[in-house]
Amino acid sequence: MDRNMFTDLLSLNDEELMKQLYQIYKETPEFKEKFVDVDVLLEEEKEIVQKIDASTLDEEEIKRLEKRKDILKDEYVQLYDWKNVAKFCKQDLEKHIFTFPEYDERKYVAFTKNEKRIVDGGGFDKLMIEIVRYPLGVIKMVATSCKIIRNRNNVLHDSVERIGKPHEEYYMFDYENGIYVQVNPESKKDDKKEVFDIRFNHVIPRLVQRSKVILRDYYLQFDEASLVATSRPDNKIESVVHYYKRLLQFFNEEAELGWMAKLIASGIIFEEYEKLIERKRYFTEEIIEFGNLLGERIEKAKKMSPDTSEISTLQDLDLPLYLNDSNIEDAHKELMDKIIHAFTPGLENPFKNEKSKAPRGFFIDDSKPGTLYPNFAEIERRKDKYSEEKYSELDIVDKHRRFVESKMH
Repeated sequence: MDRNMFTDLLSLNDEELMKQLYQIYKETPEFKEKFVDVDVLLEEEKEIVQKIDASTLDEEEIKRLEKRKDILKDEYVQLYDWKNVAKFCKQDLEKHIFTFPEYDERKYVAFTKNEKRIVDGGGFDKLMIEIVRYPLGVIKMVATSCKIIRNRNNVLHDSVERIGKPHEEYYMFDYENGIYVQVNPESKKDDKKEVFDIRFNHVIPRLVQRSKVILRDYYLQFDEASLVATSRPDNKIESVVHYYKRLLQFFNEEAELGWMAKLIASGIIFEEYEKLIERKRYFTEEIIEFGNLLGERIEKAKKMSPDTSEISTLQDLDLPLYLNDSNIEDAHKELMDKIIHAFTPGLENPFKNEKSKAPRGFFIDDSKPGTLYPNFAEIERRKDKYSEEKYSELDIVDKHRRFVESKMH
């Protein structure tokens, strides 16, 4: 994809833009980051260096390995300083796997056996790595050296003091060659700089701003649809029809555009977007199927009842006269329970009073036993600045996976 194709995105209307972006996301493989403790990498380096004495190595390989001995010369090197450990970064371009070193002094036994202990010397050393994903295959890695110290205002939680300026690196997916390449935005000699500038400094900011405008409408649409979805209407046929019509409007006209905007704005990842679309199609088909059933039963009831005014509720369609048919009231309740679960976020205890096999706030991926992904409401709740995180989403996913595995043995 060349520079013009990226700039041309900005001239598309919302619907066409989302179609194009979906194709771009599909063609962009996941940037797979892997974090490995510096001490582990140091041990690997020592093993590599030991091979220098092997007679099978040629002169060029020996010279290459000699250069990697530098960091091993100083036993007291600052392992939380990026410039000292940057050489441990590894790249598997074919599999799109990038390994970054990280360091946390609190891992040592002296501190894990006594979590109250605070190290002397200004606090615990830590190297934090953050991966920031942008649209159009752009990735930013931020390495921050810091000290973990006691929080004088809240002894239950530590404070983090940043040391120096964070180190940033940028990666960009090369659509022609099918690999991620590192880019130096500050270097005039980097031949990839121009393409990066177009993507990162021109197109992406405008796409993100446009997605924010779309999201302003989507938030209101979601709030209204969510209120309807969880309202449990009475059994009047008119109320039931209104209930499903409003949900079909959300699924067919509002949800997909809003979720793509969230994807652009980094509110969800592409895998979550695809699962939401998959679940949207499921509910759309279920609602249409129920609507067809409802229409058939109403027509049958009208033919068999001389007074149509008596046909106003689902119970009226389940009279003994129609016992050969399935119970439409039960079908409505079953579908409504699924919809309510889909629009209920994960609260303080996602497993509390949960009749569904999936914990509250999540869908189960039937194609991958033990795999969960957030439902329509959870992707909003987890970004709510007023919500207090009383559980970890990763903990919930892991707990469910272990439960499923226990049932399989």
